[in-house]
Amino acid sequence: MRRPDGEVRWVHESFALDACDPGSTALGTMHDVTAMRTADADRRAAEAQLRRSFEGAAIGMITTDLEGHVLTVNPAFLDIVGRTHAEVVGTRSAQFMHPEDLVHLTPRSAMIDGGEPSYVAEHRMLRSDASVSWVQKTSTLVRDDDGAPAFFTVQLQDISARRAAEIELARRAAHDSLTGLPNRELLVDRLEQALARTIRGGGEHVSVVFVDVDQFKDVNDELGHAAGDALLVQLARRLQAAVRPGDTLARFGGDEFVLVCEGVGRAEVDQLVARVEGAVSSPFQLAGRDVGVTVSAGIATGGAGVSAESLMHDADSAMYRAKQAGRARTVVFDDAMVATASARLDVERALRTALAQDQLEVHYQPVVDTGTGAVAGLEALVRWRHPERGLLGPGAFLDLAEETGLLPAVGSWVLRRATGQLVRWRGQLRGAQELWVAVNLSGRELSAPGLVDTVAGALADSGLPPGALHLELAEASAGGEGVAGVLDALHAIGVRMSVDDFGTGYSSLSSLQDLPIDTLKIDRSFVAGLASRAPDERSIVTTVTSLAAALGLAVVAEGVETLEQLDALRGLGVGTAQGHLWSAALTAEELAQWWFEHRESAPF
Repeated sequence: MRRPDGEVRWVHESFALDACDPGSTALGTMHDVTAMRTADADRRAAEAQLRRSFEGAAIGMITTDLEGHVLTVNPAFLDIVGRTHAEVVGTRSAQFMHPEDLVHLTPRSAMIDGGEPSYVAEHRMLRSDASVSWVQKTSTLVRDDDGAPAFFTVQLQDISARRAAEIELARRAAHDSLTGLPNRELLVDRLEQALARTIRGGGEHVSVVFVDVDQFKDVNDELGHAAGDALLVQLARRLQAAVRPGDTLARFGGDEFVLVCEGVGRAEVDQLVARVEGAVSSPFQLAGRDVGVTVSAGIATGGAGVSAESLMHDADSAMYRAKQAGRARTVVFDDAMVATASARLDVERALRTALAQDQLEVHYQPVVDTGTGAVAGLEALVRWRHPERGLLGPGAFLDLAEETGLLPAVGSWVLRRATGQLVRWRGQLRGAQELWVAVNLSGRELSAPGLVDTVAGALADSGLPPGALHLELAEASAGGEGVAGVLDALHAIGVRMSVDDFGTGYSSLSSLQDLPIDTLKIDRSFVAGLASRAPDERSIVTTVTSLAAALGLAVVAEGVETLEQLDALRGLGVGTAQGHLWSAALTAEELAQWWFEHRESAPF
């Protein structure tokens, strides 16, 4: 009906005719139903919008009756389970779950009886092609206006990509990034599980085989670290092909691999080792060359009551015995090695005590100007004042310190002692205000976390200017993985960098040019031949000095013992040197006395 003002109203009309006299009159009623029509239109629009939202939702949605039969389903759910509308509606939703995940069924009875109104879980759904989708499920009980349970709504969000990323992250955390093999943490876990099974099985044994590449350092030094990585990858593939399917092959670290074998006798272990040795019998393709390598192996066997740590330690000890016996062989751990292993453990404990009780000392060897004889700097060298064995040089304990992980602690102690001592000398000794000190860094220290902070802390605590600290690294360590970034960070502090024993590690010129190096130190083996008049005896030193000049680097010669060597170095333009011609390494007290006796004389 249209009103005079143009407004349209909806009405409901009803007429009643007189049955006896239809043509006479009619009784009619008219009822305004505009509000009802508007409400009905709004309801239909809301239902249509809800249907469109349900159908177009990006997450899977279904409704089920109170027994779990599917009533309605949207396309996203059909995509998740890989099925059609007809295949889903009327079935129980649980039939699409992975059988192993049925523990995550919606607890409908508990929810109907007044439990939590919603239930959330993550589980797998089986598609029609037997593939699996991971979902996060949210089930909600819907009640009618009277509060009685009516039906369930279930929302399924596909989280397959997230779960795949989580699984990959977990795999990476437990596997070596280079070779893809299990890493040390996963190895220990599997070994502990294997040993636990020996307790339940009774009489079973577990064998551990430690494998180490004999020529790995040579490959890194001569062909570069990329070739060393390629060797490890190829070797991992060959070893994987040599072991049984149930065995564990892991990369323990560096060039060391470990095999864990369950339920094998000695004969089977010998066969396994033979296959391992056969795996390295043919050359490896490295940097376009055929390179032959050998391996040394150690075997240890144990059962119930043996710890994973002790079994690996025994296999490691046997491997080191194989190295000492000439390499390219296999040694089985036996009782005779217990004493040796115990002795190494005693030395390790004593070294820890030495750090705690200040038994270490720093000795200093002067580095002098070859032209004037004036002292330019000092090299700090660690010694161990052993309570029973007397004064020990670094060769007696630094290798063990590196094996046991104590080397960074030793290096940090030397760094702090040397920087603090130099600050005191600069204030106490006449003419020492420009003196610098050189401290050695091993490859293990370069890769240790927090090195830059350790160096910065030592400088801050001592008050030594950064330029007065020279850090010396072996040439073989200069090209190590990740070293460039550490050296750049150290150089940014202001510390000066030196390459020690230069000429023995076959560094490429390009790597030197890319690193923040300030000084090259000529190895003493090349200085020893300088007294000879033969041209080839001087060729390496000549090459090093020319290279340094071209790159703008300083040069220090080590091991100078004679005046003839000094004269030759002067002729080649080497500005600084150290050696017994001037002094051996001295204690701090001896160095102060030497300074007073020789500062003015400078006889050379």
